[in-house]
Amino acid sequence: MRRHPSFLAVAIVAASVGCSSAGSPPVAVGPTGNGDGNGAAAGDGNGTSGGTTGGTTGGTTGDGAGSGGSTGNGGSTGGGSDCPQQVTRLASGMHNPGPLAVDAAYLYWADQSGPAASIERIAKAGGTPEVVTSDDLDASADSYGVAGLAVDSDGIYWSTYASSGGAEPTSLLFAYRFADHGTSVITNTTLISDLVVADGTLYYSNPSGLWRVSTAGGWPQPMATLPAGRLAVDAWHVFVAANGTLSRVDRDTNAVETLATGFTPDLAVAIDFDHAYVIDAHSEVFAVDAPGVTRKIYGDGGSSASVRWIQLAGDRLFFSGPFEAMSMPTDGPVSYTFYTGLQTSYGLVDGDRLYLSRDDEVDVLCAR
Repeated sequence: MRRHPSFLAVAIVAASVGCSSAGSPPVAVGPTGNGDGNGAAAGDGNGTSGGTTGGTTGGTTGDGAGSGGSTGNGGSTGGGSDCPQQVTRLASGMHNPGPLAVDAAYLYWADQSGPAASIERIAKAGGTPEVVTSDDLDASADSYGVAGLAVDSDGIYWSTYASSGGAEPTSLLFAYRFADHGTSVITNTTLISDLVVADGTLYYSNPSGLWRVSTAGGWPQPMATLPAGRLAVDAWHVFVAANGTLSRVDRDTNAVETLATGFTPDLAVAIDFDHAYVIDAHSEVFAVDAPGVTRKIYGDGGSSASVRWIQLAGDRLFFSGPFEAMSMPTDGPVSYTFYTGLQTSYGLVDGDRLYLSRDDEVDVLCAR
């Protein structure tokens, strides 16, 4: 792998991405033929170019990007007759479902009901939701839940957290293997804020910085001392959006480059060939045109959302507002508002579909 000589060398993936590291990165930044964002699964993160997970169709862009196989920022071209033009419920009766991830066949989420975290899924073609696996959380903690979720062709990966009595929050990083239907703990660490997967490696962020560990297990390796934040990955870099700053870390050398700073924490990010798009705690959206070159494209700083997410599908952005979800062209004003009066928790674009979660349900809407 070699670092791209210009800005945003590749699109980032938010969930799981199967990227190829061979050869030099393309001149433009952004999707490179993948499946989905965080690169292994299909359309799970912010992929590079076309295909979602491990090569399905377009990709989720959302908070990451990937190449080669998972979700991508690109996405397929337009929804067919079965693409729902209005918000359609897929599953309900859960508690704070999310984060979201996808592969070629399924949409995944964590149901954080009570002292257990159930990883559930539903076929993207439709059907009945099913529980894949379930693990106990710390019921005695003041707060607990799931902070990260990623999928690749081998399995599902997620991090639980527990915070109690003022002590430093702790996280367990789990893996569920499709081959043997078994669940194991990869590592026990301080509070994980986000995780992505690419090429058999899990990248995660915690208060100690950015780390990597094999999906097969082993000893975690430090990569960079950066604040805990949201992650995205492409074939050459891991992107870290944290503490008002967007950085990227070279996956080979661990070199850190600051792309933009001065945002209001906390952040979420999506990337295409030419720009990064960041949403901050005031629900303002910015385009990062080059390292250090930033312009605001939405918002007046007068509102804030408790949960921030942003996804890119072709030339359209999808992002969270204080009590709605919104869509706009990357070069134009907001043109569509949906979920008015409701706070969405997570959003994920996969091909021509936008998946959303809120209080107790998971929904889908055509992204075209």
